[in-house]
Amino acid sequence: MIANYFLIALRNVLKQRSYSIVNIVGLSIGLASAIFIFLYVTDELTYDQMHPEANNTYRMGYYVEFPSGDHETQPSSPAGWDNYMLDNYASVTNITSFIWQGMPTSIQDRDANKVVLTEDLIWAESNFGEVLHMDIIKGNKDLVLAEPNSIVLSESAAFELFGDEDPLNKIVSVTHTWTTRGERLDLIVTGIMVDMPSNSHLRPKYIANIHALNRFDENMENAMDSYMGDFSTPGMFTQSIFICNSLAELELITADLQEKADKIIENAQIDVIFRPLIRKITDVHFDQEIDWAISHKATNRQYMNVFISVALLILVIASINYMNLATARSARRAKEVGLRKTLGSARRQIFGQFILESFILVVISSIFSLIIVILLIPQFNDLATKSFTYHHLLNSNMLLILLGVILFVTFVAGSYPALYISGFQPAAVL
Repeated sequence: MIANYFLIALRNVLKQRSYSIVNIVGLSIGLASAIFIFLYVTDELTYDQMHPEANNTYRMGYYVEFPSGDHETQPSSPAGWDNYMLDNYASVTNITSFIWQGMPTSIQDRDANKVVLTEDLIWAESNFGEVLHMDIIKGNKDLVLAEPNSIVLSESAAFELFGDEDPLNKIVSVTHTWTTRGERLDLIVTGIMVDMPSNSHLRPKYIANIHALNRFDENMENAMDSYMGDFSTPGMFTQSIFICNSLAELELITADLQEKADKIIENAQIDVIFRPLIRKITDVHFDQEIDWAISHKATNRQYMNVFISVALLILVIASINYMNLATARSARRAKEVGLRKTLGSARRQIFGQFILESFILVVISSIFSLIIVILLIPQFNDLATKSFTYHHLLNSNMLLILLGVILFVTFVAGSYPALYISGFQPAAVL
């Protein structure tokens, strides 16, 4: 029976070509618009989910308020706090730190005498890839940052600097006004990584070992690897990211750091209010209190609700357009319905027939909408500052969303015409 319904539905779609084309065009445009919105929202809501233990990974920062009432927030903390946490709290299983100085850094290919200016370079500890996502495609993943003079390049950075040449073991010279004090620092390319996804709040193109900077600061090694019991001489500030498996202990850590900070402020007689901040890494993209990112700005989670509402509204409008067209053509199907009822068809069977026709039109429209989306993805990436490819349409989340959209439009658009037409009385229409 279902196969017969499907065959009849397909014949009706093909028989009424003009009507079907108008419906398919309208639905395709509406579905394509909704898919773009859902693609963007899904990307935003899955920010930083790619990290090894994203649900247990946190960032450290601070808030400080001055007597004048001015205040500031920074995504960093005193160096040494990381080792203190690792040594005193069992739930903290790993922690890594890095620094980012801003301002363009000069990176030179010594052999080709080519120079690139970038702000996307960070100086990180060797265990950076253990805590955060770093997809190494060339080089030894476990050893890429093991040596102090090592540097990892993203695919795009490697191509920009070396073109089609193999960059492994090449020497690059790094120069920065503050970090290297204007001097040239030679580093060896030990690894190439896949470019960080667009939904990562950290997207460095160059990751260098922080201990390469020891030559510019004699106390650097001590400042990074040790701590004073009262934190009175933290030495420097770094951006720290750690893995903690206990929410209860996380509260103890925050209280402990607050107590230590208050003691330092009291001893130093500084008139400021200092508050340590700890945020789950999957929440930092929507954090309105502090900007944790290097290459993007935080957004408001409420915007996602607005975008979803707009997408649903587009789908409803497309469905209403389908309903109007289907209802307007109902007179042409009246005799068919009357005859089928006279021959014994039940209303639910006729309802199912029209719902199936609606489903076929929506599926065809979905195929065309996906073609539209694939063709317009480059322009959408420029508009949304994303890096979507057609592969993003094939992940499990988007496939479930697409299935949900098809079912939603099928029943919203097809239910009223199906109920209206299947309710015709044979005596009246014949």
